[in-house]
Amino acid sequence: MALLLWIAIHVRGVSCLLAYMDDNFSFEPASPLVHYSGYASPVLLPRSQALLLQLWDELGVPHAAAKQLFGQTLTITGFLVDSVNMTITLPREACNELVAAIRVFLRDAPRRRRPLREWQRLIGWINWGLNVQPLLRPALQSSYAKISGMCIPHAPIYINARVTRDLMFIASIFEEHGGIHLMRASSWGPKDADFVIFCDACLTGMAFWIPSLSIALVSDCPVAPAGLEDNIFWYEALTVVAALEWVHTNLSPLPDRLAIYTDNLNTVQIFDSFRASRIFDELLLYACKLLIVSRIDLRVWHIAGQHNTVADALSRGLFVVAQQYVPHLSIATFIPPRPTQGDDLQC
Repeated sequence: MALLLWIAIHVRGVSCLLAYMDDNFSFEPASPLVHYSGYASPVLLPRSQALLLQLWDELGVPHAAAKQLFGQTLTITGFLVDSVNMTITLPREACNELVAAIRVFLRDAPRRRRPLREWQRLIGWINWGLNVQPLLRPALQSSYAKISGMCIPHAPIYINARVTRDLMFIASIFEEHGGIHLMRASSWGPKDADFVIFCDACLTGMAFWIPSLSIALVSDCPVAPAGLEDNIFWYEALTVVAALEWVHTNLSPLPDRLAIYTDNLNTVQIFDSFRASRIFDELLLYACKLLIVSRIDLRVWHIAGQHNTVADALSRGLFVVAQQYVPHLSIATFIPPRPTQGDDLQC
């Protein structure tokens, strides 16, 4: 199939062609339909679809008229794709089935164990659902870690507390927010941001400020989780999450595109990859839920320390210095989020 797709794309000019198993799908701008005469009765199809069928005919690839679907709304691999409203939807019934499967996997496991094949089956099912809830990817890390290196299908694997927490988190998101994914431009730069925040932290304080509003929020550093090798890394990441939480709580309407700058590259990497070491995963999951509830498109970008002077001064309690940089800066305090204490979000 891969070779056939290459021929279709690069020889016949069928652009943007995708495949799942033996199903092909694509899109093209609305244009007049063309005749295809390969069936008993001629049919009208989009140009790219007709070109693909003509290639299949030349190569002897079988196909059926009943499967040649097109339109502004189409079901593709179980998802309802709406090109008018730019949404991809997992039907409510499918969401409910996935949630039920997760709960049965956790609740009815004999001695809290499941064979490897059942783990793989559930993880694959959830991965399919991530097409409409991609921000849930971090919640699968613990399950992948449990089956890493395992190869015996019937071998029982223990379901620990971390896996239980993460799978229940996934189930709750599909239960509360369903499976609707808004399609939007994923590539945008600093000039495209609707709202911009600058963050910094030191071992004693955390701060972020908003140039467009000339306001700043500061806080003392809370006690970091036990076992951290580098507390400053935790505080830098916590400050970014605090800024995101502030936007979610205080702005109306919410920005579509939020840019947060930090001078900590490790924090940038967490939010760029949406992967984190175990001790940061609850913080990352909390950020994911904020983004799912708010539908904010977040980018966390790096700023060199020497250019992050206002946030740096604020984090160190040097408020007079910060106001020398921004004379009319208003400074208030904030309470850092504590996702480990079970923060909940309201839609």
